[in-house]
Amino acid sequence: MRTVMRAVARVGLLASLGLTLALVGVFATHRGDQGAYLQSAHMYGNPQHRVSADLMPADQKLVQVGDRACDWLAHQPPALWRRAEHYQPGYLATHYAYGSADTADLQAAGLRPESVIVEAWDLLCPATGEIVLPHYHALHGSDGD
Repeated sequence: MRTVMRAVARVGLLASLGLTLALVGVFATHRGDQGAYLQSAHMYGNPQHRVSADLMPADQKLVQVGDRACDWLAHQPPALWRRAEHYQPGYLATHYAYGSADTADLQAAGLRPESVIVEAWDLLCPATGEIVLPHYHALHGSDGD
């Protein structure tokens, strides 16, 4: 009986170690890029360039908005391979924007909050997005089928 318990404990320890190393690997290989985020937020958050550059929120404000969106995403359950609508980035961005105090500021500036939020997840905190958002591309090809 002790031998079985030791074997189970070793397997559990190895599984925990493996998971920890995998998470460290994700965060080490998926670093955020603030410059790319700001460029993308200016482009995709501002469709058809409705907002002139001088009326855009300050870069510092956009980074703060993105950081808060990343913090929120980090507290969501991981989707892994689940593809239901409520796990999709667009749905999550809309859900987050609906309850975010930043939404009014972004809309007042003429920006699309959901686009700014998704860009934050893709470029400021890609490791968090890799862990939380769906992985259907890896399982079903790049078209999501």
